[in-house]
Parts: sequence; structure tokens; C-alpha cells
Amino acid sequence: MTWTSYPEDGTAYIYGAYSSDYGEHFSAPVLISSDSALCSQGYGIPTPHGRCKRQPVTPQPVTAADGTLYVAWANYNTANPGKDNRFQVLLAHSVDGGKTFSAPVKATDYYDLPDCDTYQGEGKDPGRDCVPEKVRRTNSVFRATNYPNVTVDPANPKRVVVTTGSYINRDFQRDQRLHARRPHPRRGRARQPSMTAYKKRADATYGIVVSSSTNGAAAFPTGTTTDVRKPARHRRQRRPGPP
Repeated sequence: MTWTSYPEDGTAYIYGAYSSDYGEHFSAPVLISSDSALCSQGYGIPTPHGRCKRQPVTPQPVTAADGTLYVAWANYNTANPGKDNRFQVLLAHSVDGGKTFSAPVKATDYYDLPDCDTYQGEGKDPGRDCVPEKVRRTNSVFRATNYPNVTVDPANPKRVVVTTGSYINRDFQRDQRLHARRPHPRRGRARQPSMTAYKKRADATYGIVVSSSTNGAAAFPTGTTTDVRKPARHRRQRRPGPP
């Protein structure tokens, strides 16, 4: 079992516990979201168990055919909070049945949904992700978030695949400038995005990001080297000539 703990100090670490007697008894909690340099944003919160301390309720465990246990989760300790809503999916694995876990590795970046306070009106659940209505009205304040999923190829236990939603993706290009409140070039004040223009595409920009590893989650080349904002390049193919 995996879960996120929310103590009064403002941290949110992920723990796990295992049972070897069909669920009759469980081990003491084991820390899964251990310290990592990937978690560069501290938010001014204590770090009793490391810098990776801000996670929603998203840990997803899966067991490979060779017995390796993988756990993936969304993490908010990135360098640009509130600027572009870019966060990351982390993953750790255990080869001893959940007794110990590896250091986290990054599976992919993703862009969360915009905040309710910006696009649905001041004071409407500020700081929370929101699904904006695709109309001028701002009656709906529907909280939402991205929960990653992880799976392992049953024929190849070293092939691990992680998926998550990303509000900004390769199909979201001309409108991504509306996503963040950037400073005005002359006045220096935060520029409010056009709600009307943003909400016109509110239901057409969300996409699923896939990131895969072929070495047992030691690295995720597709998720850590490819910018989810940029479109994939398609090589033009020559049409076959006449026989």
C-alpha cells in the first residue's frame, strides 16, 4: 500500500507498507519520496525527510514480473511554481518487496491545469487547479488535478511506462502565452491573460503524455529530453516512384 501523509508542518511525504501474510499484518511505514536534487523548490516548508516534500494524493504502485515494485507520483517541488504550472512525475523502485526504495528519478514534466482564482474569478478557490468553463460565465469552480499512472510490460520487466495529463502539450502552442501571468514589458506589472481567449480552447488543449523506460526506470529518455510543449517532428517520406 502507498499513501501521502499530511502532518501539521505543511509537508506531504509518500509512504508505503507491505504485507507478507495476505494482508493480515503490515510492516511499519517506509518512506518512498526520499530526498533528491530534482526537488529544487522549497516553499519555505521544513525538510525533515528530504526536499521532495510536496505531493498530492497520487502514489501509484505496480509490480513487475521479476518482483520489482515501482511507485510513481506527481511532485510540486519544481523551480517554477505559479509561473507556468510546470510540475514533474517522479518514480522510485524497490527490489526487496517494499522494505527499501531507490532515490526518485524523473519520468516526465507536465503542466497542470490553470488556477481557479485566475480564470473563474477572484476568491474562487485560489491556489487550486480548475477546469474553466468554455463560455464567458464563471459559475463553475470544478477542482481537478493530474494523477499519473505507471505500468510494466508483462513480457519485459525492464520496460516501465508512465502516463499523465498535461494541460500544455504539443497541441497547445499559440495559446500557451495565455497560461501564465507574465510581467508587462513597459509597466512591469503582472499582465492578466485574456479569459475569453483562453476559455475558447479550454476543452481542446488537454492531452496525455507518455514516457517510457527500457532499463528498469533507471532513466526515462522520452520524458526527460522531450519538451511536452513542442510538437513532434515528422520526417517527410518520399512517395514511391513507378515500378
